[in-house]
Amino acid sequence: MEELEITLGQRALTSVYGEQTTASAYAGLGSRHLLILADGAAGEVPSRLAAQTACAAALARIRASVLPDFSATLEEAFGEANAAVRRVLIGTAAEGKGQAALLVVVIDAAGVAAARVGGGRVYLLRGERLDPLYRGAGPEGLGGPATARTEPEIVAAGEALGTGDRILVLSESAVRPLAADLERLGSGAPPQLAASRMADAARRRGQLDPISVHVVEIAGDAPRMGPHPAIARIERGKPRTFDPEGRLLGRSAPSAAVPAKKAEAGLVAWFLLALLCGAGVALVVDATRVPSRGEPAPEPLPVVIVGLDARDADEGEVGAERDVREVEAVALDPEAVAALQGESARQLARDLKNLITRRFPDEGEAVFEKIEAAIVAHGRDPKVIEALLELVREPELKRTARWVQELLPRLYVADEP
Repeated sequence: MEELEITLGQRALTSVYGEQTTASAYAGLGSRHLLILADGAAGEVPSRLAAQTACAAALARIRASVLPDFSATLEEAFGEANAAVRRVLIGTAAEGKGQAALLVVVIDAAGVAAARVGGGRVYLLRGERLDPLYRGAGPEGLGGPATARTEPEIVAAGEALGTGDRILVLSESAVRPLAADLERLGSGAPPQLAASRMADAARRRGQLDPISVHVVEIAGDAPRMGPHPAIARIERGKPRTFDPEGRLLGRSAPSAAVPAKKAEAGLVAWFLLALLCGAGVALVVDATRVPSRGEPAPEPLPVVIVGLDARDADEGEVGAERDVREVEAVALDPEAVAALQGESARQLARDLKNLITRRFPDEGEAVFEKIEAAIVAHGRDPKVIEALLELVREPELKRTARWVQELLPRLYVADEP
């Protein structure tokens, strides 16, 4: 069988409360590529241990199997994973209540096949055509009652794969918020960037549970000669490789003309700065010079009071009038006000984070303006400041972190006497 070269991108996010219940593994088995995704949230009590055990047990059984029929190997692997999950949960809080959804995806030159018990989805993306291998979630998980069904649902795409085709593998939690845009989000960008965008989009659209997304791209249907594809992408002008944060890697080295232009621009800037400094010194010297006899006295320079209210100035000397501004009252957002009523900074940060992740997909920047108005009306509160600092440390909320960094200086300046 012809070997297949793939590029794999993957992104996993914890729940908004910091919990993680998903686990995944990749293995190359000769001419086959094996991708396993498990989710320990299938039972009454979520358990990451259940997901890790199911993933490791299935992979170990598939590696050790000598059965000629691969479908029989998959059934054997699911049976081993089911027993392993039941054993590992004994003595834990999830004993008798924890289960793991397990999804195994097999990719080779003949096509894509998948086997699962419980949730997890697989999509085959060919250009603008998106074909789901499963239409809904499975009813049960591994590690449940002894009478529960453990035979996997096995499906196959049945079409040979070509360069550029993609396989999207998602945890069940990522399907609902992304279902309408899977084709758009899963294509175009390199696999790692596409996986990151999909996971982040699911979180922005209100998914609070752990999320796991994998994007597999067929990079070639024959062994390549020359440098590795990732190195080749960096060396070429286009297309370029992106890191998980979307930053461009492999920028070409600047030409010799670029330093010369920068040096020339620097000389011009210094020259202009020298002119401005010289003019300022001349004005100061001229203003302080004592006029000679017979020379008319110069006009006095205007007095400017900076950062001082007019009522604090001496009206006899300055002649200033009080600056009165009318501030229009703005109705506060009830949910933003309620989010600031937490008893602790941790609870406050959690409520603010939930409010932003739920409303940002629909309202955009407006949600930050409403929260800021509520914070200003609430007054400077150490708990609010501590909660905002906690939001800065959230790695997946980059736009929120930027907003907090811009907001904190405004809060301190607003309260200065």
